[in-house]
Amino acid sequence: MEELINQAQKLLASTLGLYFKAAVYHWNVEGRLFSQDHEFFGEFYADVYGAVDPMAEHVRQLGAYTQYSLTRIDDMSDMTQTVPMPTDPITMYRDLLANNSIFQSKMLELYNMAERYSLVGLSNFLQGRLEAHKKHEWMLKSILKGQ
Repeated sequence: MEELINQAQKLLASTLGLYFKAAVYHWNVEGRLFSQDHEFFGEFYADVYGAVDPMAEHVRQLGAYTQYSLTRIDDMSDMTQTVPMPTDPITMYRDLLANNSIFQSKMLELYNMAERYSLVGLSNFLQGRLEAHKKHEWMLKSILKGQ
């Protein structure tokens, strides 16, 4: 169970990392398709943000605590840091697609663990989130098609 708790805490950190990355892209995107790009990144980060509190509550239901330090959250997150921050939307989309893929694989790992422990609520939550991120993947790939 300790491994599952660690994975849940890491997924929470990664959720915050993915949220922050999409929010930063939303705030800083520029270019000819600004309105569309700004809206897409805004919808993406709003969706991910909506998963933060439920994920934190699942960590607490496991009897563990959430992290309180931004440094620790960053250390635990599986999301990559892009330095310097991309300035063109295509690079932002590619980076978000790569991070979304990593995020999905980490969610799937935790989902499989939750299934082994018969944690139905956590499994159901992760199933829904996996579906949401598959949709994000499809949209990101569609945006990048031909780039």
